[in-house]
Amino acid sequence: MLKSYAPVSKLFSLIDESVRHYESRLCTFVLDQNYSMSLRIVDSSPSDSLILPISWVDLSSLTKAPIDPESLYLSDDWKSACQYQDVLTTYAYYENDKLVALAHGEKLITIDDISPYVNKKENALFMWETISLQYSETKPCISVNSPLLANFREATKKVDFSRLLSHLKCNLFISSDGPSIKRQYSKFFENVYEIRQIKELERFHFYVSPNKECEHTLLGVYSLDKIGNDYNLLHWVNELPDGKHYTKNGNKDAFVNNKGKSVLALHPDCSYYFISKYFEDRFEDVVKSLGCRSLHNFSLRKKGQSESFIEIDSMVLSSSNEICFFEEKTRLTKFNIEETIQKIVKFHTYFQTNNPNIVFRYTLVAPYCDGSVESTYKFFIDKKKGSTSARDGLAHKVYDFLIPIAQFDKLFLRCIVEPEYGKLKRKVKSIVK
Repeated sequence: MLKSYAPVSKLFSLIDESVRHYESRLCTFVLDQNYSMSLRIVDSSPSDSLILPISWVDLSSLTKAPIDPESLYLSDDWKSACQYQDVLTTYAYYENDKLVALAHGEKLITIDDISPYVNKKENALFMWETISLQYSETKPCISVNSPLLANFREATKKVDFSRLLSHLKCNLFISSDGPSIKRQYSKFFENVYEIRQIKELERFHFYVSPNKECEHTLLGVYSLDKIGNDYNLLHWVNELPDGKHYTKNGNKDAFVNNKGKSVLALHPDCSYYFISKYFEDRFEDVVKSLGCRSLHNFSLRKKGQSESFIEIDSMVLSSSNEICFFEEKTRLTKFNIEETIQKIVKFHTYFQTNNPNIVFRYTLVAPYCDGSVESTYKFFIDKKKGSTSARDGLAHKVYDFLIPIAQFDKLFLRCIVEPEYGKLKRKVKSIVK
């Protein structure tokens, strides 16, 4: 930039002709290494620039001026992204004195807010680029990989196993009176003894390995802080031949009212994965198999802010350039439906208000559900666009219905309960394709 500007020549053009013969001597010092000694970076900040097709925008209202190639530095990655060629002229676009963008060939490098100049038909594509490249950050995820989990993931794609998992209580275990587990799936479960209703610990359920020996200790509970008049040693819990568990509490012996029971709980690796990552991974696998542009498990910040203001499970750009917002839950309940509606209101208020030409679609999807869904939302399930059906071997019905978002006109949350991989894929495809 400095070499092209030729400061020495400009200086001598302003002074007396009698000393201009010194110009050639001084010019020998105009070298890159000398300039580098005179320039230093005093501040820097991350760039929110995007590289877009110039056809997406109409910059006819801005002032256009060629810029000296020596004044522009692009990294090799950016040169590749904007298809930089030395033979092409780079132009700067200004709104008054504010630099808005740089154009090189068919590519545009945004410097300031370019949204007022984006063509209407490209609004959704521009919004997608803005969200995915500028304002989203993928949340770190700890992956636990083991042969057992790999087999578990594959098994969940099978219809019979996906239906079996609908019978899990607390997303954890199948009770002794539940459906039988086929031999090929038994490796994903462990036989454990469930203990409930222990004094002072009524809100906790305990799962311990059953003992073969009668009246052998199952569990001991000692409190570091004294509770009331009880001893710190609160309980010894023993199993009896009739299946009850015997609790010794201080100086008093008492049977717990409910009968203890053996249950088949998911293996520890599988149980944690099932409640935390199973359906997120399943949904991402479905979306990627459809060849869609998508973001998963990310947080979003507002323009000009560094802190995130919302976390989103998945977002997909549909083939018709609609932005599809997905939340994924392991088990659909009235509570996570209400939470999702609140999140949609927060997201939609910010993004759609500023982008009225973009269509946003919202879906909450889960493989399983509880009874609160039908009891709370039966009115919407029974409406013309709602559907529900029972399946053999499934502990509950499957659902597909719309809930209107009261704060907005003609905006809906679509709720889907679908445990089977193939059917889920067809439903997602109908939304994004």
